[in-house]
Amino acid sequence: IELKISLDAKNDNVLSDSNQLSQIFLNLVINAADAISSSKDKVKGQCLIKTENINSADAKAINNMPSIKVSVVDNGSGISEDSIGNIFDPFFTTKESGKGTGLGLFVCFSIIEGMGGKIEAKSSNKEEGATISIYLPLCEEIKQ
Repeated sequence: IELKISLDAKNDNVLSDSNQLSQIFLNLVINAADAISSSKDKVKGQCLIKTENINSADAKAINNMPSIKVSVVDNGSGISEDSIGNIFDPFFTTKESGKGTGLGLFVCFSIIEGMGGKIEAKSSNKEEGATISIYLPLCEEIKQ
């Protein structure tokens, strides 16, 4: 699996717990890797992590505040239309029995919501990959 990173956000200061952010990104990258591994189309797996700033006038901004969008994009098995509305529910999984608890994305959702952010999933078509994006409000740089 090829991992690409595109950090286009100029401001990335968010008020958060670094352990919780690590948990979020770990869960998202593991899910992307699992989707790539389970894809029927055995092309070279790719996972892209990208950031961008969202200005306060954008509809995606959190509470009309400048925000950061972090997306994890993969070319794996994608998310079916039937499943996409449930992937953030506790214990929901599309994995085989014994392969997942269905808590990873629920934990991400809960942490992000607790930080005042939001998370969304997009998948244009099963077997064409998925994009999970998180939006978090930016804060002023904290001087120590």
